[in-house]
Amino acid sequence: MTFAMLSFAHLLRCLLLAVVVVAPSTLVPVASRADGAPLTFGFLPYLASSELIARYGPLADYLSEATGRDVRIVVGVDYAAHMDATINDEIDIAFLGALPYVQLVEAVGRRPLLARFAFNGEPSFRGAIFTAESSPVAALEDLRDRRIGFGDPRSTLSAILPKYTLRKAGVTFEAVSMQTHDNIVLGVLLDELDAGATAEEVFEENRSRGLRIVAYTPRISTHVLVASPRLGDATIARLRSALLTLVTDPRGPDVLGAIGPTFNGFVAVRDSDYDDLRAVVADLSKQVDGPPE
Repeated sequence: MTFAMLSFAHLLRCLLLAVVVVAPSTLVPVASRADGAPLTFGFLPYLASSELIARYGPLADYLSEATGRDVRIVVGVDYAAHMDATINDEIDIAFLGALPYVQLVEAVGRRPLLARFAFNGEPSFRGAIFTAESSPVAALEDLRDRRIGFGDPRSTLSAILPKYTLRKAGVTFEAVSMQTHDNIVLGVLLDELDAGATAEEVFEENRSRGLRIVAYTPRISTHVLVASPRLGDATIARLRSALLTLVTDPRGPDVLGAIGPTFNGFVAVRDSDYDDLRAVVADLSKQVDGPPE
């Protein structure tokens, strides 16, 4: 489902009620919300807000029906704002990349896990390092001292893993911060960058525009949805159950299709699913004399 395919009523609801771009200080703390008050569904700004509306609005509607409470999407102004809001329990349901989740646990301990994403039938994914079809770059070694576009420094798939992959290959490079996956793709297409790094799904969605793969990063556990402990056990259980049974729900195809063509549903998650990434972070810390920010 694309943005244009959303019904007018759904689109209006998303624009007026569901999506707000916020700094963490503007969110209402969970502790001050009465039972039955709207739930906030917070996102890292890894895509433009309009794209997040299109992809996750149907899921917000589905969770609203499952809990009997309105679910409103909020988008952090940047990765740091989203993390601060999550740490401070200003978000009820938090979308986190693998690295932000690991950092959350390091900062405040474990939080209630709801589910992780499955793409192409697997609860793991990888980043893609790519260039333009017309580029002479054919392998990682060809990117030595070239300009490579990365996402937010805290992004697992568009920054941490691609940089790790390049350094493991002994390739030095000029890192250009482009913040969002869309900006990275555009920078490569406009020849402002010699290469870029995004989630594999973003690369695949844009491959036909004139992109070519150079290398993939190692696979790690996928994005995860985390609940604020202040929601209470009953609400957390309802959210978890709704997510894990979405694939068999009649509404499932529309909700899953809106998120992405390779997204298959949500699966159970444990903290140990992210131990492989913890090992990568430890290795990267040795390479660059400090952990990722």
